Amino acid sequence: MKWEIIQIVLPIITFVVGCVAGIFAGIYFLKNQAQKMKKQLETLDKDQLRNMSSALGRKLSEEQLNKMLESVENLKKKSKVKKPKKNS
Repeated sequence: MKWEIIQIVLPIITFVVGCVAGIFAGIYFLKNQAQKMKKQLETLDKDQLRNMSSALGRKLSEEQLNKMLESVENLKKKSKVKKPKKNS
């Protein structure tokens, strides 16, 4: 009698544990992938900026590219420095 119960319960427990482990592994993997993508999107270089401007139909000079990159870097610095105030 006990052997029949073990044959039924053990596969069910194994399945549930496997599903839970798979969910946690998937969440961990997707979280890491999202962080990598976010870091790639945060960095903007001259080639990306040049491609964006050409897609909009503009041809930027090197001076204009440098100014735009500088302004983007300044905006990043300002957004990192500012912290939202919490109302208490």
